[in-house]
Amino acid sequence: MYTETLTQRLGITAAVNPQSITSQTVTSGAVDLSKFHRALFVLEVGAVVAGGALTVTLIQSASSNLSSPTTVSGPSSGNAQLTGLNTANKQYTFEVRADELTAGQQFVGLQVQETGGHAVTVTVIGVGDEASHKPGSANNDSSVATQTVVN
Repeated sequence: MYTETLTQRLGITAAVNPQSITSQTVTSGAVDLSKFHRALFVLEVGAVVAGGALTVTLIQSASSNLSSPTTVSGPSSGNAQLTGLNTANKQYTFEVRADELTAGQQFVGLQVQETGGHAVTVTVIGVGDEASHKPGSANNDSSVATQTVVN
């Protein structure tokens, strides 16, 4: 029998709300991996104007606002960045564990940069999982308006 709902288990970060970006960078809110054991980011790519391209990087920082970030360089750091994404209507996920971050870098986020000089529609949602203290939803960003559970 399940006693914990997903809305209790997960902490939701500030999203990159759906928007069209051209030659700019947007960054999700941070997951504090001192409060969660894992983070998952979902990037959704919508419309892509011909020539548009994305570079997406999983970043880490010692600061909750993700200032002075570095690229996550865990055991298999080759999957911390994707480049040249230019196909419309696709989803990409990035997952990281707390023990894969550099010492002193407890915050992780997803940075999306449009590099082709043409509009690309994107949105990013980040979640923390396996909260150190329950419920994980106590660490939701203030932008989370409501969470509905059918029971």
